[in-house]
Amino acid sequence: MPKNTLLNRLFLVQLEGQDFPDAKDVIWQYKGEQLGGKPMVIEVISSVNWFHDPKFNVPFKPERTPTN
Repeated sequence: MPKNTLLNRLFLVQLEGQDFPDAKDVIWQYKGEQLGGKPMVIEVISSVNWFHDPKFNVPFKPERTPTN
């Protein structure tokens, strides 16, 4: 994960420590699986915006649709 991701910029202290109370709001689901003597495989469901470099996020302009 790049050092300048939003996750690293906002939660660096928690990521480097033992306690990460905000993780419940960042990681929505996860599953860990140990494959024999190999490293653990972890599947994470979250927003891509937490883990990617912000310069690759595509800006968008919201539009309001009138309702009747």
